[in-house]
Amino acid sequence: MFTADTAQIKTGAKNGASIQNPFEVYKAVPGAVVQFCPSSAYVFNKKYSKQQKNYEAINAVLKLVGTELGDISAAEYDAAGDYITRKPCRLTTFVVQSKDGSLLWQKYEGSTKGGGHNWIYLRNGKKIHTTTFVSTLPAVAAEWVENPNLVRCVSLQL
Repeated sequence: MFTADTAQIKTGAKNGASIQNPFEVYKAVPGAVVQFCPSSAYVFNKKYSKQQKNYEAINAVLKLVGTELGDISAAEYDAAGDYITRKPCRLTTFVVQSKDGSLLWQKYEGSTKGGGHNWIYLRNGKKIHTTTFVSTLPAVAAEWVENPNLVRCVSLQL
């Protein structure tokens, strides 16, 4: 588990990979809005309402294995602008981990189309696109959480 002052959050990968904690990184950025709170209290920006649906789907899977999403570290900040339009834009990034440490969800929204990422990391470091995880039958996704070695990069059509 990580806290508000954890600089790097371990993904569980065998190579020791980690990701930056948005709260720690952006708390000194002028105008940034940073939060560290229980994920149940976090309110997703209207622009990211799809992430609210992802949150609910991920939490439903975790409840099948007896856990749920824990604290969220989030930051919204103004970027100077993307390299095409040069218009300033508001960006969002967050990281949330399950209470038992079996799953880590990271979202970063970039300033250009396709310029972000949305990943699920399982306890053994396997990395899955969030879309693949939430579009899979909940029982199968729960099995992935319990036994990450079963993960196959196949999205099932519902």
